[in-house]
Amino acid sequence: MCAASESKARLPVYNPAATSTSIKPAVRHSTKVRVFFSPESLPEITSSLLRVSSATSIKKYIRCKKESKACATIFNWKIITVASCKMVKRKPVVAGRFYKENPSELTQELGGLMKHLPGEEKKKILGAVSPHAGYMYSGSVAGELYSRSKIPRRIIILSPNHTGYGARISMFPDGFWETPLGDVEVDSELCSLIQSKHRLIERETYAHLFEHSIEVQLPFLQHLKDGFILVPITLMHLTYGECENMAGVISDSIKELGENVLILASSDLNHYQDQLVTETKDMMAIDRVLSLDPEGLLEVTSKHHISMCGVISTTVMLIACLKLGAHNAELLKHATSGDVSGDYSRVVGYAAISVY
Repeated sequence: MCAASESKARLPVYNPAATSTSIKPAVRHSTKVRVFFSPESLPEITSSLLRVSSATSIKKYIRCKKESKACATIFNWKIITVASCKMVKRKPVVAGRFYKENPSELTQELGGLMKHLPGEEKKKILGAVSPHAGYMYSGSVAGELYSRSKIPRRIIILSPNHTGYGARISMFPDGFWETPLGDVEVDSELCSLIQSKHRLIERETYAHLFEHSIEVQLPFLQHLKDGFILVPITLMHLTYGECENMAGVISDSIKELGENVLILASSDLNHYQDQLVTETKDMMAIDRVLSLDPEGLLEVTSKHHISMCGVISTTVMLIACLKLGAHNAELLKHATSGDVSGDYSRVVGYAAISVY
């Protein structure tokens, strides 16, 4: 959980009881249906919706699930839109909560968060760390990164998996990610290249359906770069050796592609301790990132119980950037949720770091 928990309402990031939204699976005929089912059946239902080839079969399948005893606990969930059996559109899940849902209001919000100084040259970077809380809390930190960095056409976003759904290493299938500012296309070529080199990567949707940490990066990127394409990857816990392997696959694929690619690690820092403790722990982790020491980052977060949710994403990003020739890293901004809320008793830390 990240910054949404810092609001007065204290809504969990993914609370099915608080999410009253129609599920809109659209296959060929774009038929809209309202469905209720238990969270335990999510993987099975999603898989079936991706396999079916007509609106009639969707309705038939849903009717069977509604009558199942397994659905005694009722929740209302929102599922992705299926444009076809191969192309998938991932719908936004935190628009209206983490950032403005109205396109013009979102554009105005982003403009206020990214204040590039006239005459300041944007830096070409290989990788970065960006927070993924609500824009109210971490938007100014993320904005510092994006406003000072050159954004290439191709972007890999590595994120933690807060929900526990899906594969350990999950890459979203070919398709699109929707935001209020439009659709972002999945980079089919680079995704296929990376997957071909790593046997544990799965192209699936479960890990991405309710995971917010990639989604919140996209409006920033859309605001700055028209037509960028995306490699979305969520990572559960990996050993350092597995991080090295994943990073090697990414760096080798980028070299083979022969284009500039930004590797973005989506991560908040320490969670839900007081300001002093959080600042101390955050700086321990930040120091390892600035030293380009991925193994040290894993060690210090484990030894000092630093709840950096994207530590695996950051570790993989650092190793990949080192393989691509990175020699420096810069802390652009650090803050906590307490700096916004005024409550320093239980905060979340955020940092914007560029690697080049």
